[in-house]
Amino acid sequence: MGLPKTLSGGGWNCSQFTDSRRTIACPQSDEAALQGKGENAMEFFIFIGWLVLCGAAASIASSKGRSGIGIFFLSCFLSPLVGFIVAFVMEPNLPKIAKAKGMKKCPECAQFVQAYARTCPFCRKDFTARIAREFSPDAFSRKCPDCAETIKMEAYVCRFCGHTFQLAEVQAAIQQAKSEFDGEPRGLSHLPPSHRTM
Repeated sequence: MGLPKTLSGGGWNCSQFTDSRRTIACPQSDEAALQGKGENAMEFFIFIGWLVLCGAAASIASSKGRSGIGIFFLSCFLSPLVGFIVAFVMEPNLPKIAKAKGMKKCPECAQFVQAYARTCPFCRKDFTARIAREFSPDAFSRKCPDCAETIKMEAYVCRFCGHTFQLAEVQAAIQQAKSEFDGEPRGLSHLPPSHRTM
């Protein structure tokens, strides 16, 4: 039988040894196997940490209304440090942030405020006056030509006598009411339709 290629102490630490007829493989040592597993685990944790840092940079960009996906891939290909720097120096996209939060823009100062705000906290603009000037057919009424009862302007059938109105007739009445509403003085916009001077 041939001599082994390597020897370590009193035991085998070789990859294989040969004789004149066959090749016999030597078993790997437990120490080498454990070392390989430790290196694989370290690489796995480094990879996970890299992805977590890339995700954190993407989250910062998203909170500013910017592309979080773009910053994520930028961080993956270059470095999470680069992603953090780019995300921090980005200017916030205020319209996109406001839209995501359901906010609205003040018509006077162009600042974004809460959707249900009655007064702008920046310029003190009163939003309720603007809402009162918006035309709504539901706020208008008319008399039924058959029973003389008061019904809604948009009604196609009188709820008292069952008189039926034509579609064109209803639309013409609404259009006339809107024209008169838009042309009336601002001070009369808060009055009910029956008290307005048309």
